[in-house]
Amino acid sequence: MSTNEALHAFFAVDLVRERYAALKRLAAERAVSAALRDSRIDQVLEALTKAASVGADEERLLAISTLMRLHAQVRSARDQARFAGHLTKAVAEPLPRINVLTDPDDRMYVVRAMEFAHGDWVTGFLAEFIIEEEAAETARAEAVRVLVKALPSVDPLLQSLAGHLEVWKPETQNPIESLTRRVIRILQALEDHLAGGTEATWEASRALARMVRPRSKTSPNEVEREVIEQVAARTLRLTHTLVRIRFSLAADDRTYEPVVHVREWFQPHQWVRFLEQCADARPVVRDLREAILLLARQGRTDQQLLKRLELVSGPGAAAQRMLAQLAGEPGVPPEVQAWLTGTAPMHSPRGEGSALLTADREASENLTLAELLRLCAQVSSATTHVERSVLPELEILAPDAAPPIRSLSARAADLSGTVLSFAGQRRLKLRGHPGEVVEFSPVEHEMVGRPVPGVRWVRLVQPAVEQRLEGGATRLVLRALVEPSGEPR
Repeated sequence: MSTNEALHAFFAVDLVRERYAALKRLAAERAVSAALRDSRIDQVLEALTKAASVGADEERLLAISTLMRLHAQVRSARDQARFAGHLTKAVAEPLPRINVLTDPDDRMYVVRAMEFAHGDWVTGFLAEFIIEEEAAETARAEAVRVLVKALPSVDPLLQSLAGHLEVWKPETQNPIESLTRRVIRILQALEDHLAGGTEATWEASRALARMVRPRSKTSPNEVEREVIEQVAARTLRLTHTLVRIRFSLAADDRTYEPVVHVREWFQPHQWVRFLEQCADARPVVRDLREAILLLARQGRTDQQLLKRLELVSGPGAAAQRMLAQLAGEPGVPPEVQAWLTGTAPMHSPRGEGSALLTADREASENLTLAELLRLCAQVSSATTHVERSVLPELEILAPDAAPPIRSLSARAADLSGTVLSFAGQRRLKLRGHPGEVVEFSPVEHEMVGRPVPGVRWVRLVQPAVEQRLEGGATRLVLRALVEPSGEPR
């Protein structure tokens, strides 16, 4: 087919699938640039943009892939802005699952188009693709890149992946091994781009720990040793990556939760042998050494960090030699030297805790308090119902049973009052009411049960908890639990 014939076919057809095939023929003739210079291209872009939001699932996605294939050939800033407008409209609403496309290149182009999407549904949509994609590793890594670039922190990316992974069940003869091998691919995709993140907290470490932990006590017996060691090595790399994103995480023992959980795959002797052969443990050991040394020079001690150091460096003489070296570093007070060398018990001569950890520790306490606050709201609602509806009947039908229940209700009210008082001191309060219908946000909401891609409206099952900051601003402490709902009337 000649270039003119290919151009004629591209502009003459109407169906998305036919135009997609015609574009491939243009690419084979190296004539895509000629199509972009043609005055009829605007009509094609309008048609493809419209097709992306209506019609069958595969045709919608093919329309987006075709737009992105054209966009890849655009060079001028003016044309790029024009395409960006069309692509933003094309991905404005939730899309069908990318995996319905059979061509891995098409899946890649749709993933790249998500850079132009701004809806709250995008994180869950791409997280599900990252987990369920069978073979297109480049597309999987690209999905990670898009999310790292779009999100203000890597926390929601890892949290969404962990949530989807916990409910994903491979339909294979050995689901545990299949799941573990898929985790390796996901960790590889994260390795490629996670370091580009600009913010992370210990919540990212907690989510990573959920991803790599054994699913049951028998899991280590169902997976090949080589596969387990790959998971462990990549977990160590990503733990170090999180510290690179935010160095203060090095001084928080919760940062190393992924290593604690991946250790559960090993027998003690297997773990020691693995560490001896694994170069990926060394950067994590350095992170821990530097954190302990930084605290030591401030006169601070942290027993949990020492335990994490022993976990990653191996028990015995190696860890002891390392601590002795730290004790000999300039600027370490004698009291802390004695603690590091084991000649004095743990203490903190200049005050308990660490200045670096105070904020994170308070955040952890606030999270626990937020959960108690939400629980107290449920207890208060239940006790109110008991006092108004159950006790009056009980006093008539079973008078002897009423006083203990009334006493229990009073104790629950006292406990709730104590929690509310403490929450007030921390400026914590509930936001929203059970049953309220709101627009879904993955940052503010956690879906009950299996995540539902593409959902827009949700009903609050349990409210969120927020903290009032100085100046009147607020910080989300605990996401609301929600379930899918129809659009409010």
